[in-house]
Amino acid sequence: MDRADFIAEYPTTMTRDDYIDKLFTRSAASPTTQERNRALFAYDSGGSWKEKRAQGIRAVIDAGSVYNAQYNPAFVLMQYYGYLRRNPDDAPDNNFSGYDFWLNKMNQFSVPGEDVPRR
Repeated sequence: MDRADFIAEYPTTMTRDDYIDKLFTRSAASPTTQERNRALFAYDSGGSWKEKRAQGIRAVIDAGSVYNAQYNPAFVLMQYYGYLRRNPDDAPDNNFSGYDFWLNKMNQFSVPGEDVPRR
């Protein structure tokens, strides 16, 4: 919360609603009304502005819509790092075409609104 790049992205002058909405926007998720309200409530339950922001960001991260929006990209990236032991834009592709291919495959076979099981 104190890092200059975080404060530049999320200035301390932001309103509660703007802060939570920007977090959801940056996560590439469309929250339900319930998820957004939970994040706003979590923000309000903090004491200091740091606690408010920390609890708000935690509530956003824990939202099902964020989890589902980030699952496929994170899974494909994990396969590159863990199984292939390389970055997606390293040789032989030297671009993200392989990553994009597998991400599109994951997205193609994922059911819209599917809640991927959490373990």
